[in-house]
Amino acid sequence: YAIGALVLTKSLGGWTAGTPDRSLKFIRAAFLWLTFGSGMAIAQPFYSQALGIRFWHAFAGAARHAFTVGFISLMIVGVSSKVVPILVGAGPSRLPSLWGPFVLIVGGNAIRVMSQVATDFAPNEAYPVMGASGALVVLGFPLWAAHLWKLLGHRAGELPAGVKPAKIVASMSPAQVIAWSLWRRRHQQRARRCHWRRRTGREPRL
Repeated sequence: YAIGALVLTKSLGGWTAGTPDRSLKFIRAAFLWLTFGSGMAIAQPFYSQALGIRFWHAFAGAARHAFTVGFISLMIVGVSSKVVPILVGAGPSRLPSLWGPFVLIVGGNAIRVMSQVATDFAPNEAYPVMGASGALVVLGFPLWAAHLWKLLGHRAGELPAGVKPAKIVASMSPAQVIAWSLWRRRHQQRARRCHWRRRTGREPRL
């Protein structure tokens, strides 16, 4: 699986592809962690054999952190940082760069991976550092989540003035599609109320 992950990263252009965007640093860092974790998985049996250990638990745990927090979590943060603003119609100029969560998550995970490997050689010094690294990661994720929570309260982009198409057209942005859907629902609700009043002569009970 480690070799397959490296091939996938190379084929997707994970190290170089992408356009300048605040989410790009998260996605590239995620692919770099995938590469690093794959290298650790490949090196593990050779390193264990060199140390005369059947299974090196600290090294395996560090590799798992490289995959889970380094790759999976950073990819989730990066994709959400790109997709959510588009869906809610938030302008790129008003979006923060998210360097704070990036530094905390990447730095905290790097310290965790290195210190966990070091526990086999200097446990008294490594374990306190490993514990402190978790505090950095735990702080980074709430900062990212608070930003997404604020974005979700953003009002979707409005349709151009005077434009009320009967259906979704290709020229609409995702935010305008959401705005069209909201407008369409309000229009249908008003039409139902008017139809009810004409048929019954009274206001509908909602």
